[in-house]
Amino acid sequence: MSARRDPYAFLATAARYVAAFRPHPHVIKVSGALIERPSVRATLLEQCAVLARLGLRFVLVHGGGAQIDARARLLGHSVEKIDGRRPTSPAVLALLRVIYAELRDTLLAGFAERGIPAAGMTAAEAGFRARRRLPVEIGGRSVDFGEVGDLETVEPAPVLGALAQERVVVLSPLCAGGSTGLLNVNADTVAAACARALPAAKLIFLLAVPGLLRDPERPETLLHFGDRADLEALVADGSCRDGMAVKARAILEALEGGVRAVHLVDGIEPHALLREILTNEGAGTMLVRDRASYRPENP
Repeated sequence: MSARRDPYAFLATAARYVAAFRPHPHVIKVSGALIERPSVRATLLEQCAVLARLGLRFVLVHGGGAQIDARARLLGHSVEKIDGRRPTSPAVLALLRVIYAELRDTLLAGFAERGIPAAGMTAAEAGFRARRRLPVEIGGRSVDFGEVGDLETVEPAPVLGALAQERVVVLSPLCAGGSTGLLNVNADTVAAACARALPAAKLIFLLAVPGLLRDPERPETLLHFGDRADLEALVADGSCRDGMAVKARAILEALEGGVRAVHLVDGIEPHALLREILTNEGAGTMLVRDRASYRPENP
């Protein structure tokens, strides 16, 4: 890392990026699979604490797929994903409420241990409203996703208020709507909508792989830089499938909605998040709306 070669040059570069990014928050999405690994969670929280101490504001949107699958199997509930999304019965929705609260509290406790003020909220409390998804035809059959929502509106005043108080916002992806008052919305979708609404300087997805891969089985096929056309091509040829296809749709919506850059970064590699935000070298994959018209940031 450049800091080892010349720490003063690294600090000068980091200071320029902090000054450039401070006016707008970042949105960072982390999966439940990463949170459940204590060493990975600790590394993530340490990096986030550094960003907060430097004065950068950000929203940490978390998923919980791994925890939901494990608990659902234990309780005898069906574990199924269709088109990368989870059909959600009322019983599974009740389970989601418990698991998301546990994960949110775990992250809030981690920030408290590090002396970082944080505010936890559901997307419903943060001003995200959804409508219940209508049955759709997939693979020749009609699928009713149950208590699953499609986002309608985002009024992020509660998020902006917490950020103005210099608090990290920890956001769970349950949105307002439906007969029970809450609907399950994919966390990637919530993160992209949050980035559009704020607006965010960057939208960052932390993954268990180095970034966006042209071949999911081969890390050496990492795409370092691309645009909408590159991502759409990977979706069309099947390189982005299942959960990654949902993430790809969220990324495309973010870029169309005015987010300048979306990054996919290895959430396991130590310091990858800091390298992506505070250095010239970056990490993982960077996606922009149109590479021909993109001009790199030059703080």
